[in-house]
Amino acid sequence: MIYGENMSYKSAFITVLAVGLTTLLMPGSALALVLADIKTHSTLNQPLHASIPITATKAELSFLQVGLASNKVFLRTGIERKRILNSLIVELVKTGPSAYIKVTSKKLIREPLLEFVLFIDSDSGRIFRRYSIFLSPR
Repeated sequence: MIYGENMSYKSAFITVLAVGLTTLLMPGSALALVLADIKTHSTLNQPLHASIPITATKAELSFLQVGLASNKVFLRTGIERKRILNSLIVELVKTGPSAYIKVTSKKLIREPLLEFVLFIDSDSGRIFRRYSIFLSPR
């Protein structure tokens, strides 16, 4: 009977050890897609240049697609979709193990407050994120 109890402890120890090692070998599997705050690299009366750092696994990054949300989403969030938003270019930039969303404009941004909604498609679904930027004159 004692031998049987030792065997169950050994089996439990081996199971716990196997699960622990698997978790250590696959640390990225526990991470979820995270979008940081937007960082602006331009000022008022310049073309917009901004970036949004992303934290995601390599697998998540391979499926990501980004863009400006539809008019319906803007209406639901209560944000006016101003004409200047039509000049925005939203793209995913992958730099080795990291990535960011690059937001630029073709035109000069002449209003100090710019609000917009982005969509992010991943293998686990679509999310929307609202961003507000205040552009100072200098």
